[in-house]
Amino acid sequence: MRNLFRTARKLALVLLFPLGVMAAEPVVNEVRIVNLKRFAGMALNVFYVSGMPAFLGVAGQSLSIRQVQTDPVRLAIDANGEVVIPARIVPRSGFSVFNNMVLVVTKVGAPPVFMKNADGSRPPDPRMPQTAIASLPAQHFQFDRMAVVGATRFPLISNTGTSQPLVLDAARDLNW
Repeated sequence: MRNLFRTARKLALVLLFPLGVMAAEPVVNEVRIVNLKRFAGMALNVFYVSGMPAFLGVAGQSLSIRQVQTDPVRLAIDANGEVVIPARIVPRSGFSVFNNMVLVVTKVGAPPVFMKNADGSRPPDPRMPQTAIASLPAQHFQFDRMAVVGATRFPLISNTGTSQPLVLDAARDLNW
């Protein structure tokens, strides 16, 4: 009887373990970006990525992206030069965990933007198979501005989603 109880307890742990893992998905809280007046009427594309510091020193790119974790969000920058990025759950993908938010400014009618590393590699993106990304034309990798916000630099991530929304000043915090 004792062995039966132990077996049942182990089985319950095995079955319930995935529920605990899913509950721990990181929540990126709401982020408000101000002082974007020079980009009013343009679009802000927000990428949630897993990456590490870039090895090649390329102006404007300080990150080597391993993987885009979720579909990017495209938001309009209003006439006051402000944009609010809504809170979002960023799922884990294997060993890749969200650790950077990449902000890219494009024209409103521009084609969808994809990430490209300084060495020319194109990281996996959930919107398209890797073979299709490799054959995309150059216009899908063009943008007006790019900034990387590291998850450790700002208190963006919480497992409960209860921390305060973050306000970034584009000139001060993003060097725009």
